[in-house]
Amino acid sequence: MRYNEKELIRLAYQPPEIEGRLLHKQPGSKLREGYRERWCRLRGNFLFYFKTNELGKCNRLEPIGALLMERCRVQHEPRADKPFVFSVAYQDGKHYFVGASDQHCELWVKALRQASFESLRARFLLLQAKLKKLTGSDPLQCEEIQKIQKKHMEREKLLGADS
Repeated sequence: MRYNEKELIRLAYQPPEIEGRLLHKQPGSKLREGYRERWCRLRGNFLFYFKTNELGKCNRLEPIGALLMERCRVQHEPRADKPFVFSVAYQDGKHYFVGASDQHCELWVKALRQASFESLRARFLLLQAKLKKLTGSDPLQCEEIQKIQKKHMEREKLLGADS
């Protein structure tokens, strides 16, 4: 995946959906290396993690890592080596995280599951269907939205012509 590093760093410092201290173990970590304390911030569909200072707060340097919350599975890990463990699993490995309590862990799992584009799209389609059932018409077919869509398409054509 291609990305602009400066934009990604800027995104990391925008107000997060959720943030806090978690223990983190990367895929392929050796058992004796164990978990490292990290300050984690969920912004949009990115989970950023930072080193922590001696007080356990975010070391305001650049993030040391970022996970794109797409095409992954977020789940509780009841058989893990610690309590309150959840994971973010990708095709090439799992990142393990440890929360401070069961409620803390559940809060993170719920937020991470809702962060993906697929989740947002599913919620959007559900709301669209509910509105259509209540009103009898598709809410995206109203004149105002069609005008906005038309302006957007015209703008895209102009920007494409300038390239």
